[in-house]
Amino acid sequence: MTRNVGLDVHKRVVESCILDDAGKRIRRDRFALTREGLDHFATKILSREDRVVLEATNTWTVVRLLKPHVAEVIVSNPLIDLCTVRSAPTSRRTAVRGCITSV
Repeated sequence: MTRNVGLDVHKRVVESCILDDAGKRIRRDRFALTREGLDHFATKILSREDRVVLEATNTWTVVRLLKPHVAEVIVSNPLIDLCTVRSAPTSRRTAVRGCITSV
């Protein structure tokens, strides 16, 4: 089962929210933005089938640490997202497709 994992990476902490295939929230976590915190999250919480999504703001180290532990890491670019939303896309899916990059 693929879970969608959203990460909000701050200067000192990471907030995570995990959704199942139906979009139901199944877990929320908050942990230190340290190598130990990320390693614990990657090895104890994440699974190989998970899809991780996070914003592209100084998060490339986080991406490199998590990528070997999950099926996919998607990095959202907030600048493209802002431009896409302002250009009045015809659907939400079009807006999402325009603002994510798979790494």
